[in-house]
Amino acid sequence: MKMVNAMQINASKRSNKMKEKNKQIGLLVKNWIRNRNMTQREVAAYLEIKPPSLSQMLNGRIALPSDKFLKIIGLVNPGSEDVDKVKRLYFGEMLGSGREKFSQQESEVRPVLVLNEVPVISFAQAAGYEPALEPIDDYAKGCSDETAMFAHEMLPGYFALSVEGDSMSPDFPHGTIILVAGGEFPQRGDVVVAKLRDGQVVVKKYFRRNNVISLDSINPSGKSFEWHCKEDPGFIQWMYPVLEATIDLRRRRWEQARHPGAYRVDMSGSNYAVAEDVKKYIHTPDKTAARE
Repeated sequence: MKMVNAMQINASKRSNKMKEKNKQIGLLVKNWIRNRNMTQREVAAYLEIKPPSLSQMLNGRIALPSDKFLKIIGLVNPGSEDVDKVKRLYFGEMLGSGREKFSQQESEVRPVLVLNEVPVISFAQAAGYEPALEPIDDYAKGCSDETAMFAHEMLPGYFALSVEGDSMSPDFPHGTIILVAGGEFPQRGDVVVAKLRDGQVVVKKYFRRNNVISLDSINPSGKSFEWHCKEDPGFIQWMYPVLEATIDLRRRRWEQARHPGAYRVDMSGSNYAVAEDVKKYIHTPDKTAARE
């Protein structure tokens, strides 16, 4: 009986500790949103969740999922020190400070962020993958000659891909390494990696309206695809969502500066987005903004 009581007490302590951690993370994220003069409704629209759900996350009543957390970082673009602090808090374990109330300046954290090594493959190697023969992560391990590190929790099927070309520039310039959730299904607005019927591998923004699917480029001059998935089900051989990216910021800045005014962010309705992974651009008719 005493052992059961002790286990219950320990479980309660862990639960309270997690709730306090969630509140602290939510407080810092709310400050980021406020400092960017944004509303929680705008952020919720970007995350494609309902505002009450986001409110519960930011108030610590439910945990903020890692994918939503990383998207918010890309959206509000806080200072590097703030990002580092919250990432340590998010992926770390709070040390007991003897205080019941949270102090942003005095709180201590123990960094326990674990980076996972993932095999990286090229577009040509990805084009050679056949789902009927073996899992994509086993295939990647067998043909990859380089690896990349990611903080995301690794699940079976995950692999990394090196982006080629500029169809997703400037957000994902040539050379960006992306973490792909092999075997998982994309959601509307996700960036995806897909192998088309002709063997071509592409990285695009995924949208589906009824039975019409589109794979869109971010770069206005990049090629996009649209088809009726019921009438032409074989157009895509496989398609997986992108979860995380390692981006060369200088290369991205150079891409953005190549043709000033070539892009403007669409901030209307549910399309509001300025994050690393889902920025939506509209091409402006400027002769100086023509891409090669």
